[in-house]
Amino acid sequence: MQRTPRWSAALAALALCAGLAGCGSGHSSTRGPAVTAPPRPVSTAVIPPTDYADAFAGARAAAGEMPPFAQSLAAGLVAAAGTTGQVASTAAGVRARLTQLLVEHVYLEGMLAAAVNHKGENDALSKSAQASVDANAKALAKVLKSLSVAPSSSAPAPTPTPPATDASTDDNGDRTSSDFLTAWRAHDADLLDFAVAAKEKINADQDQIRSNLGDWSQATSHALKSMAGGNLRSTDVRYVLDKYVGALTDSMDSLGKQNGKGYDQLRKAAANAETVAATLARAFTRGQKTAGNSDDDASALRGRQTYLLTEHVWLTDTVVMAAWTHTKAGAESSPDANAAKLALDDNSKDLSASLSDVANPRQQFTFLTSWRTHVNSELDYAAAVRAANTHRADADVAALAAYRSTAGSFFAEITDQKLTAAAVSAALSDHIAALTGSIQALATALLPAAGT
Repeated sequence: MQRTPRWSAALAALALCAGLAGCGSGHSSTRGPAVTAPPRPVSTAVIPPTDYADAFAGARAAAGEMPPFAQSLAAGLVAAAGTTGQVASTAAGVRARLTQLLVEHVYLEGMLAAAVNHKGENDALSKSAQASVDANAKALAKVLKSLSVAPSSSAPAPTPTPPATDASTDDNGDRTSSDFLTAWRAHDADLLDFAVAAKEKINADQDQIRSNLGDWSQATSHALKSMAGGNLRSTDVRYVLDKYVGALTDSMDSLGKQNGKGYDQLRKAAANAETVAATLARAFTRGQKTAGNSDDDASALRGRQTYLLTEHVWLTDTVVMAAWTHTKAGAESSPDANAAKLALDDNSKDLSASLSDVANPRQQFTFLTSWRTHVNSELDYAAAVRAANTHRADADVAALAAYRSTAGSFFAEITDQKLTAAAVSAALSDHIAALTGSIQALATALLPAAGT
């Protein structure tokens, strides 16, 4: 698979155009095919699932419910602990938004690799995943456009949380963001090629693609330095990009081998994506002289909560996808599905540890125990959906709804009422509706093909 890297021309143009306003460019994108849902039994769940027509768009929407909760949670923890910094500053919002998008990118690529492994590159499920990968790329490019040292004249200034929109990044003819998007899309295409090579066990192709991605990392680091007005050391961003690429390709390789190691590597890639987000936020907010400090303790805590809560949703969907693509009808476990569950539990442990500023070890254990029960209810809901057992699914939603009171009381206590039980309950209501809706959308996409 010898090829000229597809991103090279775009980044060459980006390097020349960075810092110049008004360079024109255009692009087009394609959407994944729609999937028709099979008839479902009528549900009377206390919190009805949100209706999503597409599995991966549903996963993105469900994960997108978590950053506002992360901000509220971080605000309560900061107020209770007396943490320095401003959790709601514009700079903190930039860091959180970049964290959300880059972690989302990692898990979309992991789910795409799983779709390729079990359905093939050209299956409707894989095409749907590719469309969501592209939607994520456009959203990331739009944020970077808003942060560039020389955005087009009509581009809005960054907001405390840059808008979660997938609109085209070159609406205003901005060549810089468009060239970044072209290069990022080409790197996404290389990752798709890597997933195919991993499935087919073509080591030479994998080696060539890793080499191409290494060159992309080097070129992108210089381009981002230009976009940030020199407020970024290219060696720093290249280091974190290399680590992200290495972990993500290692994950895809393991997912292709189905050796149970891919999900730990996927978490490692997501952790590196969090570091990429912090690095870019630091550079771009300094270049824009953005209010606040993306590196202060409050901003870092908000970024960490955004990462972990967003990852919780993605890992839950990843467990469901692993169970439904690796096993026969009626079974909910396999080596890969069990490995995905372990990764999800590691996320739960990290969430518990993130409360250490205000929660003592006993309280952290209390949280972990109750959060694990909440996770088990989510996974049991998925098993009930697979079995078309509406009564059981509704009972699981009732258990999830009851957890809102437990969680609300817990966070109100450890934050000395700085985070109210009502706020926690409302956030978890949105989370439950979105995540159960995402699971239903995955059922639509996966279960008919599984023969259920």
